[in-house]
Amino acid sequence: MDIISGRGKICNKRPGNKWFKELIANHLEQYSNTKTKMDKSLIVNKIVDEVRENTPSGGFVRKITKTGQWQVLDDTTAREKVGHAIRDALSATHSATSDNKVNKISSIFERPSSSSRLSFSISDKRQHTSSHRRPSVRILRRSLLASQNSILQMFQEAVSDM
Repeated sequence: MDIISGRGKICNKRPGNKWFKELIANHLEQYSNTKTKMDKSLIVNKIVDEVRENTPSGGFVRKITKTGQWQVLDDTTAREKVGHAIRDALSATHSATSDNKVNKISSIFERPSSSSRLSFSISDKRQHTSSHRRPSVRILRRSLLASQNSILQMFQEAVSDM
């Protein structure tokens, strides 16, 4: 039950990779509650050791494209793979909670009518630039800032009405 290094369906559907994701999930809370880099490193090493102990061929493998042979990853590369897997899982967890927060905040606002929707386009770019050039970054930033200020104002009004 090896963990195949790579991306995509071929790797994700393998029993070893599924088991690896479960193993990462089991250590995720401990890792996220750990404060020091040294302690996080110890957790990563613990996961690498657990994989190596439970797989007959060394656990982490990758296919060499030129020869078609399988190569066992060294400890450094295995630790990098575990570290990436943990950070990816944490990122997915954090983005899911962030999405919930965004949904709660956005539910405060009523859907604006088509006439009151914000427009992010620049009305006449020839005012600011020649006809052959795009609007300058400064003009685009100014337009974006004005839009952000409008959104912030709408948010503050909605919160004050609560």
